[in-house]
Amino acid sequence: MELVRRRPREALAPYVRELVGWRDDGGSVVVRREPPGDLVPLIINFGSPVRIFADEQCRRFEEVGSFTTGLYDRCAIVGTAPGSGGLQVNLTVAGARLWLGQPLGPLVNRAVSLDALFGRMADDLASRLHDTTGWPARFDLVEELLQHRIASVRPPSPLVMRALRQLRRSGGQVPIATLVREAGCSQKHLVAQFRDELGVTPK
Repeated sequence: MELVRRRPREALAPYVRELVGWRDDGGSVVVRREPPGDLVPLIINFGSPVRIFADEQCRRFEEVGSFTTGLYDRCAIVGTAPGSGGLQVNLTVAGARLWLGQPLGPLVNRAVSLDALFGRMADDLASRLHDTTGWPARFDLVEELLQHRIASVRPPSPLVMRALRQLRRSGGQVPIATLVREAGCSQKHLVAQFRDELGVTPK
């Protein structure tokens, strides 16, 4: 098992929490329960497919290569087979919204293939990472791509981004009434903006 972690460059710090490279040549399938949180994984896979299970009993699953998700409000059950390997970018909610260049609502509690989102670019990226020697060079390549992508897409609503920063700074403890007052809009409008942009409400 090989596992390498790196913090993002300073310019990406608001959008990326961590980059992780892994390779697992072990002989057994590993199934993990991933709790919900405020990070969105971007998985660039150059090993065996990942299984996303549909239920707690692990009876039904979907196999995916490179993929991303929206936010989850429940546990996700994920399985990896021998020969798995790839690079995972743990995106903040703001980073995921900018990386995808579209609202996150349709992706809540879902894993979506990068092929479906980006077409040929996803396969090209996985191939380039596989052929690149060493994790530092792979991380550099992905960071360049992320930085270019984030700078080139239309940012989400400033109202949502401001409220999201307050939620993060307070560890989720700031009252909704405070967010509404500082946003200068109705609670209904703020909640609707959050749901449209991020797929979840501030609560």
